[in-house]
Amino acid sequence: MLKSIQRFIADCEPCRRNKPRLTKPPGLLEPLSIPDERWRSISMDFITDLPRTKRDVDSIWVVVDRLTKRCHFVPTTKTVTAEGVARLFIDNIWKLHGMPSNIVSDRDRKFVSKFWQYVFKSIGTKLSMTVAHRAQGDGQTERMNRTLEEYLRCFVGPLQDDWDVHLANAEFAINSTVN
Repeated sequence: MLKSIQRFIADCEPCRRNKPRLTKPPGLLEPLSIPDERWRSISMDFITDLPRTKRDVDSIWVVVDRLTKRCHFVPTTKTVTAEGVARLFIDNIWKLHGMPSNIVSDRDRKFVSKFWQYVFKSIGTKLSMTVAHRAQGDGQTERMNRTLEEYLRCFVGPLQDDWDVHLANAEFAINSTVN
């Protein structure tokens, strides 16, 4: 019945003339280019609002290599600043893989801060931001978040306050999986 109504409205000349579209027409999709080298293009996101653990963390910073789909899961807090994320980046990503040439992320306040923009502009890393409120823009990292959450649900204790101790095992298991 819904299709019938939609078809009727679409064919109704007065309806089309007097009820213009209120949104912009959809644009062309622009897929991200495929990287040609490991860890040269990465994507990142946060999983937030998790139960606070004994190590006083409540979030996970997820970083994914766009070519190999390998990932790193870094426990942190929801209140971490852009400077704090930069320190996490140096301690967990840069020391292992070097500096990427491209970083894809959502428009989290940490990633749009002047500090974050300045740091990566200074070293020549291009920052690519997805469209606001559109998780599909970085579907690869969103999918990794879902996989990690499924893994943690299987192993977390009844109080759900020990998820951080399972991150290393989750990272190993996911990185060992054939993509």
